[in-house]
Amino acid sequence: MIQCCSELPFCMLGDELEANDYDFVLYHQYLHSDVYRENYLRRRQEHPKRMMILDNSAYEFYVSREQFNPDDYVRVINELRPDYYIIPDILMDAEGTAGAAVGWINMNYMKCMGSGAQPFFTPQGKTRDEFMWCCEAFDGIIRQLGLPHLFCVPFHDEFMKMGPVPMSIRDEVYPDPDTEITIDRKYALGRVMLMRSLVEKYPDYRFHLLGSHDPAELRGYRGIDQIRSFDSGYPVKLGVCGVRIGEETEKPDIIIDDFCNAEMNDGTKSLILYNIKTMKGYAREDK
Repeated sequence: MIQCCSELPFCMLGDELEANDYDFVLYHQYLHSDVYRENYLRRRQEHPKRMMILDNSAYEFYVSREQFNPDDYVRVINELRPDYYIIPDILMDAEGTAGAAVGWINMNYMKCMGSGAQPFFTPQGKTRDEFMWCCEAFDGIIRQLGLPHLFCVPFHDEFMKMGPVPMSIRDEVYPDPDTEITIDRKYALGRVMLMRSLVEKYPDYRFHLLGSHDPAELRGYRGIDQIRSFDSGYPVKLGVCGVRIGEETEKPDIIIDDFCNAEMNDGTKSLILYNIKTMKGYAREDK
């Protein structure tokens, strides 16, 4: 069963244990907010067996153009001691991501070993060939060094929206034949197709899915045991915009930074929790 998590506004952090299957901690928010940081430090003490993934905030840094600091990321890993952390990557840049990963392994991996956290590698690429090249480069490093077989797969690499989609996959993800296949849904279907290839090529790997253009893609992963976890702020963003999941026409053009400190009324909170529950159902409802 795929474990799901949605990043919540700070006023709803008390709902996480019930709403989310695990904790997904955004590095940039950990740096910027005392409330956020203390919440997860306390969570680690009070619920040490609950899975926690520390994200490097690559997507948020890409959007905000904020500079990533490797030394500070090391400090946070050792302070928070998550189960997993995501090695630095560069959105849609295969060579840059491979170089960043090699640099991290050479310069910083040993500094984090005492935390017990295991590293996730995130392949990137503008094209499918670039992405697969990055996977192969990472696989070589992982096997050579005896590292855990862990891949994160992003949601926004441009090649995912390109090309035809088999009707069998389209019907599995969008069983209503009247569903319009928007750009967001093309991205989602493209990642389903990519994941079918990756789990076959790397049968001994565990996968985490980073974000989503449409969480309905979870329908395409039922029964694939290698895909273990999924994070997406999508249902929260819809809730903030007053939209019930399944009724949207496009993904909201906002990031969590736009509303993380905002107060939410009870109606908005209820809608967010409804949307999260519905999203989780995409992965778990009967075929």
